[in-house]
Amino acid sequence: MAIPDNNNNVFKNGFYRPEIDGLRAIAILFVVVFHAFPQKFTGGFIGVDVFFVISGYLISSIIFKEIAAGKFSILAFYKKRINRIYPALIFVLLVSILISKAVLFKAEIADFNLSVFFSTIFLANIYFLNTLNYFDNSAENHPLLHLWSLGVEEQFYIFWPLLLILIAPKSFYFSLKTISFFLVTSFLLNLFFVSTYQSNVFYMPFTRLWELGFGSLCALFLNNLGGQITGRTSTPFYSNLMTLLGVTVIFCSGMFIKSTDSFPGWLAIFPVLGSGLIILYSGSNNIGKWLLGNKFLVFIGLISYPLYLWHWPILAFGHIHYGYLMDKNIKLGLIFVSIILAITTYYCVENPLRYKVVNTKKSLILFFALFLLGVYSAFSYFQLQKSSKTISDIFVSNHKNYVTLNEWTVKNRTHCGFIDYKGVLVDEIKEECVEKNKKVGILLWGDSHAFQLYYGLHKSFGDKYQLNQLTSSGCRPFLENGGNLETLNCKLSNLKALNHIKILKPEMVIIAQKDLHDQTDWNLIANWLQNIGVRKVVLIGPAPQWHQYLYRYLAKQYPDIKSIPKYLNKQVLNSDLIKVDEDLKHKYSKQTNIHYISLIDILCDELLGCMTFIDDGAGEELTTFDYGHLGLKASVFVSDAIFNSL
Repeated sequence: MAIPDNNNNVFKNGFYRPEIDGLRAIAILFVVVFHAFPQKFTGGFIGVDVFFVISGYLISSIIFKEIAAGKFSILAFYKKRINRIYPALIFVLLVSILISKAVLFKAEIADFNLSVFFSTIFLANIYFLNTLNYFDNSAENHPLLHLWSLGVEEQFYIFWPLLLILIAPKSFYFSLKTISFFLVTSFLLNLFFVSTYQSNVFYMPFTRLWELGFGSLCALFLNNLGGQITGRTSTPFYSNLMTLLGVTVIFCSGMFIKSTDSFPGWLAIFPVLGSGLIILYSGSNNIGKWLLGNKFLVFIGLISYPLYLWHWPILAFGHIHYGYLMDKNIKLGLIFVSIILAITTYYCVENPLRYKVVNTKKSLILFFALFLLGVYSAFSYFQLQKSSKTISDIFVSNHKNYVTLNEWTVKNRTHCGFIDYKGVLVDEIKEECVEKNKKVGILLWGDSHAFQLYYGLHKSFGDKYQLNQLTSSGCRPFLENGGNLETLNCKLSNLKALNHIKILKPEMVIIAQKDLHDQTDWNLIANWLQNIGVRKVVLIGPAPQWHQYLYRYLAKQYPDIKSIPKYLNKQVLNSDLIKVDEDLKHKYSKQTNIHYISLIDILCDELLGCMTFIDDGAGEELTTFDYGHLGLKASVFVSDAIFNSL
């Protein structure tokens, strides 16, 4: 997160604002806690939005002040940005490269190096937007994913100073109208596209500019008023009230906004507005200095930039090494390490290079240092692509790219849903997915853990049955009033699915989803389906899900690959899902309206554990290519068992 110089944290008349550092501290603490415990603190990611407002405010304040004094230089501006941002960034990237060599396999190191390259040219947001998908590229596998926001800010820094140079000499109202125009346009783009292209809206600068622009608008007002709000709204009571309101709005945003919400969207107004109120009103009251300007928060604010840089790579490498069900004590330990590294970086790298090293070519040297790091990472990427690989490297590479190499998405018809595996919401579904003819009609309904069964079910059921499909990535089935845990996109896609089910009236509906089976009223769903004419409702239980990607665990534990055991102990599996499966079997064993099938019974042995690979006589293949999505052979294996059960 690009955070401007602390010594530039000032009003126009020059006094320091410790409460801005306190606001930084709240933002970084929100982000760190969310990344470590996303289920406990659902909206902590709004800390990034708070940072955007702060950055827009401080950068614009600096530019307005220097233009008014006749001292602004675009070259000097960029030199200051380099001196501020580059030292800590270079240090974190260098250490991360060293860690990657110790923790990752060759195929993973190659992709990591590519992310380093795009981070050095501040296009990480564009890179990750085009790289991430629902399967083999989850967030925890990308140690530099957090640098997307740094990319957005740096792209803002290219355009915004040039705009302010043009408008600053004009009247206050002209500047107000111009900034407001860009702010409103960006906000409307955000609102218009967030429901269909949420990832693009989240990562792109055009739809985030309004947050930085709002901070700039605050700077414009304060600059015009001499640094402080004046008039009737400047009374101590009013300014204290507005500051408290701002803090409350930010905390409520962190507590109640969820990652399943359509974000940024209109919900981002709350953390942005809360930040603006604090910036505008906290500088002239005691509440602001007491709440946000205390020594602890100011210190956290001072180290917030290196802490932001460090915390995610440390947590991500931890997730890769320990698995996605990493113990909370390990997470707390990694956060502690991040804080120590942030303090060390602040005092030993960031401050010395900014203040103690006096050299007219310092910014040029830093610029070329980051440039050379990018060249090295790109060169390493291509070298790793051509280098000789061990058996483990080939094993990891094949499974890491399993989806592409085996046309998995095509063979499982991932397009047969209203949200594809890249997260894009579509209006209409292809006719081949919901055909209606004289054959016995069967409908497969659910999320990616449903469409992973299509390949096998199609082979098992053959041409005697019409196998239709309504499967949207990341969206479990629910009735219209039963989706409190779902995103807006999932609610929209599921509503479309329900309408298609009413029209199709299939004889059998097979339902499957990743998890949350125990939080769904299956009897309610079964009764609704049977009331519209469905004769048989089949509920597929959760598939075995490993603590980390199965191929990574096996490559680490069995480097020669040939000694991989047929079964692995259940201790390396998600035990919560195994318990849920047992409860579901007991609950639905005597019910006639739902036929329950346990995938854990199919793929696991009570004593030996769960299967690691399938041998169909034509070769062996791992049961899953990640934490729990079935490979093609496993899909056929479990589908044959499902067919026989029915």
